[in-house]
Amino acid sequence: MPDPLSLYIVGADYSYESNGDPVIRLYTKNGEGQAVTCFVRGFKPYFYVNPDLDSDDSLGALAEELQQRYTSVLEVRTVERFLPFGYQEKKRKMLLVVAKDPKQVRDLRESMKSYGYVYEADILFKNRFMVDTGLFSNSWIKVQNWRPTQTNTVFTNQKIETLARNLTHQENDEHPDLRHLCIDIECLADSSNGLPQPQTDPVIMISLAFSEPFEGREDLVLVSRPVGIDGAIGLENEEEMLRRFVDIVRKYDPDVILGYNSNEFDLPYLIDRMRELGIKGRLGRADKNIFYRKIGNRSTVTIPGRVVVDVLPLVKRDFPLKRYGLGPVAKEILGKDKLDVAHTEIPTLWKSRGSGLEKLVEYSRRDAQLTLEILVSKNLLDRYVALAQASGTFLQDLIEAGQSIMIDNLLLRELREYDRVMPCKPDDQETGRRREVREGEGLKGGHVLDPEAGLQENVIVMDYRSLYPTIMIANNICFSTLQGRDFVPRDKYKGIVPRILEELLEKRQILKAKAKEAKGPEDFRILDMTQWAVKILLNSFYGYFGYLRSRMYELIIANAVTSTGRDTIVRTKEIIENEIGRAALHEGRVFLKEDIDSAPEGSTIVSLKVVYGDTDSVFVKIDPENREADIGDREAAALGDMMAKILTGLLPPPMELQYEAFAKRSLFVTKKRYALFSEGMEPAIKVKGLETVRREWCNLATEAMKTVLSLLLEKGDVGQASEYMKDLIKDLRNNRITVDKLVQTRSLSKRPQEYKGRQPHLELYHKIKERDPAGAPQIGDRVPFVITQGKGLLVERAEDPTYVRENDLRIDHDYYIHRQIIPPVRRIFEALGLGIDELVADHQQRTLLDPFGAGKPEKPRPKVKPLRRQPVLGVELEEIVCTNCSKGFTVIDLSDFTCPECGEELVQESCTRVLLGVVELAKRAASEGGTRSFVCGNCGRDYRRIPLTGTCECSGQIIPKSVDVEVAPLMELVEAAPQSMRNGTLDLQIEMIRTNFDSLRSKEAPQMTLADYL
Repeated sequence: MPDPLSLYIVGADYSYESNGDPVIRLYTKNGEGQAVTCFVRGFKPYFYVNPDLDSDDSLGALAEELQQRYTSVLEVRTVERFLPFGYQEKKRKMLLVVAKDPKQVRDLRESMKSYGYVYEADILFKNRFMVDTGLFSNSWIKVQNWRPTQTNTVFTNQKIETLARNLTHQENDEHPDLRHLCIDIECLADSSNGLPQPQTDPVIMISLAFSEPFEGREDLVLVSRPVGIDGAIGLENEEEMLRRFVDIVRKYDPDVILGYNSNEFDLPYLIDRMRELGIKGRLGRADKNIFYRKIGNRSTVTIPGRVVVDVLPLVKRDFPLKRYGLGPVAKEILGKDKLDVAHTEIPTLWKSRGSGLEKLVEYSRRDAQLTLEILVSKNLLDRYVALAQASGTFLQDLIEAGQSIMIDNLLLRELREYDRVMPCKPDDQETGRRREVREGEGLKGGHVLDPEAGLQENVIVMDYRSLYPTIMIANNICFSTLQGRDFVPRDKYKGIVPRILEELLEKRQILKAKAKEAKGPEDFRILDMTQWAVKILLNSFYGYFGYLRSRMYELIIANAVTSTGRDTIVRTKEIIENEIGRAALHEGRVFLKEDIDSAPEGSTIVSLKVVYGDTDSVFVKIDPENREADIGDREAAALGDMMAKILTGLLPPPMELQYEAFAKRSLFVTKKRYALFSEGMEPAIKVKGLETVRREWCNLATEAMKTVLSLLLEKGDVGQASEYMKDLIKDLRNNRITVDKLVQTRSLSKRPQEYKGRQPHLELYHKIKERDPAGAPQIGDRVPFVITQGKGLLVERAEDPTYVRENDLRIDHDYYIHRQIIPPVRRIFEALGLGIDELVADHQQRTLLDPFGAGKPEKPRPKVKPLRRQPVLGVELEEIVCTNCSKGFTVIDLSDFTCPECGEELVQESCTRVLLGVVELAKRAASEGGTRSFVCGNCGRDYRRIPLTGTCECSGQIIPKSVDVEVAPLMELVEAAPQSMRNGTLDLQIEMIRTNFDSLRSKEAPQMTLADYL
């Protein structure tokens, strides 16, 4: 018998033995970093059926009937299990159905629904295996009683086989280095097509960058023609180059294949191109073709046995930047430049024989090098690896699917331990029913106390530690303790979710303590990332129960948590203001209530007032009776700690209030929008809800926003902030601002003829194409532009920045003042009680809000037509008609609050009702995942529902087709609306959508955006 093996799981799928039995394939690495495929036999798919039958005889008869009726059923037996929801003291008898083939489970599930409720019949076979064997992805396993095996179905050098019972989870803090291969391709497009088309346009170069050297090389460029360039291999033609590429991938055997925007372009293009040329795309560790599928506006790529990573979405999640092209990202993150080669230059460089071709090779090589360096140097995968280890979810699934799958896996493991079954995911009908109930009862958001708008001095910030998780623990809130609309007490039965949360809280505290004692930076990084992953899991549970498509959706649970949170925040305010009220501070000591009179001479007497309360944070202003008194960090921290201790003592454990920070100065604008300044924070200025970077802003707008915040918070000087804005306006009017600071960019995301309305970058595209056809932007390019003076419509006055400089064109100052500089700071000055028009006027005494000069009549406001049915998720949206050009459109046609046809300003109170329609659209798109129909991934045939076979007539896979609605841009549009367009109903709707998102957001990941969550 061979010695036990220790293997690290990278991924899994399944295949079949010669007799048709399914066999799990675990793709792993051993302690030496070598790839090992472990075939695991003896595991079968199964699910539960709960028929409404009382007697054992009836159940037995039904079990026998099912086994005889369905040839795809291996076994049916009677078991005892608890139902998913509700406090139960006795298990219920139900049937466990074991299937022969995982692919037959779906048909069995649909057919057996006629016998009763069906549970756990949609668990992926690989996930079921991991749960039942107690194994975790990206973790170690111990394999006993194994033997080598020979097979051509996988390509790893080592292949072993064993039985499922011979595998056990193994604790090991060591993590093997995953081998990364970065891919970047260059294509030669027919100029008449714009973007290259895989059916006709060849791949001319494939650049590869290796995390571990391959045959002594750190990078390599494959070229589809003979070349004599160092670090490049020239092949006779494209087909030979593609075959060499497949050989290199097989020899190097990477664990991770990555690229930049590679899921949307490089990998799908390679797949389509190899199919076109009849080349087998065996880039994985198994003898299966790689494939991709497009769902909505994003694509996923599957390569068996390898993890596929598109670096672009990871960068977007971790770094708030204005531009996300590889060049700007590499410059911002690495401080390195991308070689500058325009798409239009590629044909000329490709035809050249000397330095031109070398330049193209280096351009392609640099792209692969930079992408690999961004991923590895910034550890962009580490968070996902930590989440995979903590939740047991496969790394690839986490990257693609998001957070609900983590909770599914965690709960499935726990429910199995307690003999409780788990429901299947809801279908569209059930999701619709849930929505109707929720719209009637309402999902209550976290409570937010109205802020005292404006600048506030000396503010203590206190946070409730893991508020929603600790509420669920303290109050025993769980589907397993639910009794009517209440929850049984802990001393009667401790809920499953509270048990999980307690374990996670304890684990996180242990990890944080270990991180403080870490031996070095690498140990600290791993421990810190792991505790962050545990925190994400902790904060995901509440949102999971309020998610319409959750397996364990329960509105009673979601509302019980938020109502307790609301009561806690309100009670906190009452205690601080009414029961504590005042304090005496002296050299780090705090005296309260009756002790104030005995405080040492020279103590600072302060009163306490809650100036804002967020979902889980309280902001307390320290107001000294002696206005000249200076409150130091030491005294503020002592007071904050004492208040936190008093309030924690009044809470049921493990709920706890913690002192977080002392903000010397704070700016509160509206709910969820504030900024704090504290020299003890990193960074010193913390901003929430007040975007300092937006892609549609020019650099000057971003600079103005940051400068105003800095002057207000660091210096507390409203006058200086006002003077800064005055000077900025004057500099703009007097042409003292460089064109570079005024440049905006928009993506040419589709063919020009596919755009519905006129847009600035589209108009500029046509101008450039007329002047220099070869220099016109390509689809996918971001088009830089500035708005110039002139008679035409705004969109017609968009110009190329270089053309503006060369021809000394004048900038439209009014546009930049009113549409770029003023909007970001408007809310700030309004919170200070200063109207923008009263704050700054130019040397001609025109107010900032009067770009057309004083005395001219106000333009009529946009009209609103009666409701029309918008064929998107069944939402009714009003149509806005521009009074300038008379074109009609709905808000989903907008990129900002201007007419997409002529650029006329549309910021009016009448748009508020339209915005409510957008919010409803966003709510439905978010809750339904945007899916309404299906499509064949091979031939493109549309389906209203998935056929019973699960495949198309052409044998292609049926996949969901997303409607053309992006939730995050809709929400960004709504949240960008000026206060004049908002009302209480709109703010409440926005708050409801944000509730789950805020429960997932963590201080360790402040860069998480609403777009990420949705």
